[in-house]
Amino acid sequence: MARQQAAQRPSGVGRNGTRPSAPIQFEPELAVRAIVFHLVDEGVAASVADESARAAVVRLRRAACRPSVEQWVWSEMTNPQRLEWLMEKTQTASRLISDEVSVLEPAARK
Repeated sequence: MARQQAAQRPSGVGRNGTRPSAPIQFEPELAVRAIVFHLVDEGVAASVADESARAAVVRLRRAACRPSVEQWVWSEMTNPQRLEWLMEKTQTASRLISDEVSVLEPAARK
């Protein structure tokens, strides 16, 4: 099962917090790790199937999907808002396949 991991600071931000509104860019791997983290953190699922997480990374790479958000905006979001933002920007949906396991899928087009 994919492990939960939080979003990381971009490398250009110093220890003293310089450039506080520098964007956080979510490469495909980081975006999927953040989605998995927030799904687990919010209690939506206990885990996410590894294969679906890998497939989501491949899909985001092919689509050149690298959403970004200003740090100050991200810091103002609640965790549920972060999950919603990530899923919307990556066009990803989650579906429970058992009591504890979720899979990531492409979201239905609006």
